Amino acid sequence: MEKIRELGFGELRMHLLHSLGDGTTQGALHVRIEGELDDKYLESVVESLLIKLPVLRATIQKIDGRYYFCLADRNHHRNGFLDITVDKNSPNLWQARLEAENNLLLNSEEQLWRLVAVNYQSVNCWDLILVMHHALMDAAGSEFLLDQILGCLGNLYEIGSLESTDNVFPSLEEDAVTACEWEKYVGIQNNIKIKLASLNLQKHLSSVGLNERNTKSQYFQVNQDLVAQLEDFCEINQISLNSLFSAALLSSIALCTPDRKSFALFSAVSLRPLCQNVKERSLGCYLNVMPTVHSFSDDSVSSIISLSREHKIEVQRAFLNTGRWIPRNYDVAIVENMISTLANSNTFGNDIGITYAESGLAPQYGKLKVKHQYVTARRNIGNVALILHGLKSDRDIYFSLSHVEPLQSREWAILVKNKFLDLLLMINKSSFDTVKI
Repeated sequence: MEKIRELGFGELRMHLLHSLGDGTTQGALHVRIEGELDDKYLESVVESLLIKLPVLRATIQKIDGRYYFCLADRNHHRNGFLDITVDKNSPNLWQARLEAENNLLLNSEEQLWRLVAVNYQSVNCWDLILVMHHALMDAAGSEFLLDQILGCLGNLYEIGSLESTDNVFPSLEEDAVTACEWEKYVGIQNNIKIKLASLNLQKHLSSVGLNERNTKSQYFQVNQDLVAQLEDFCEINQISLNSLFSAALLSSIALCTPDRKSFALFSAVSLRPLCQNVKERSLGCYLNVMPTVHSFSDDSVSSIISLSREHKIEVQRAFLNTGRWIPRNYDVAIVENMISTLANSNTFGNDIGITYAESGLAPQYGKLKVKHQYVTARRNIGNVALILHGLKSDRDIYFSLSHVEPLQSREWAILVKNKFLDLLLMINKSSFDTVKI
């Protein structure tokens, strides 16, 4: 195999979470398509992309104690990137299929992604499930790849016109203007630990091995009518949808967890805008996470509006203080030990997580219509008690809410989801003001 370059810190962290944490952070993007699937043409498109974008053949190898992206031969594992299957079951069973596909772990020494196309012959629709190793692609990267594929299938792009490059994308750490020395990064992380030390972080409900854990997700949709109300509400109150959803999630968890009054919310942030040589639409992983801390008291009435505004301010502060900084250098042994320690923890050290973004896919590709999109990721290492993924596609928003069993209670996760939806539904034409915590 041809050595490409050494992994950056973020890529290494993603890889170790995957390899030492039973596939933790392996993600899957599920897209429902209405229209006819041309199996043979799909095979041709994927084959062409593997030639035009050689980095899609990248693997991760440990060489002399360091981790590298290495390029597999063009014919190596060429048939393992695409799986086309016919499903005679109802397309309504897609959730089980999505989780089953994401539970098939990628072997990073062989491949870092695969695409599953599920053809439902009884109806005029099919599914694409892109399973990804986050060292190779983040959400923007996965949407870039699917956009190329759907554009060809919908006859918007010619295979010959697909983007072609022999260059591997730069790591976040070598390209971001906010890359810093290891000592500074460690100091920032220590400050975060001090901040979180005062929280009553929830412990795992059970002590079981990594391979005995299962990431479970609840999938639900907020339709365009409610989305329009939420957007009007945000505009009137000068808050963002991201902060509104964060406030609703925090309030829901507080209502369902009476023994806790303070919570840390870890938000994902894209650092692509801070990179000098990275396109907004390209492969690569340019994400970081940053915590904000929010408290509720016994005798107070917490306003969703004020909590949303607080979150907006705290996220901006967290980005300046922590979220934008990444280390340009690292010691492999130290990072390996960090992840091993995380895998042996019995506490949800990162508390609650949230990601929200607008989809990079078009609502339609020629005669092919995108009906829905959901994202999910494995969390078996047990670092988060609950994580909400939100993806706005066209005018609807698609949510997945994930927890790990038996580390966390399914009943509790269902209560949180129901309360979250209740809070969103309370926002209507009348002024929504307070929710008692």
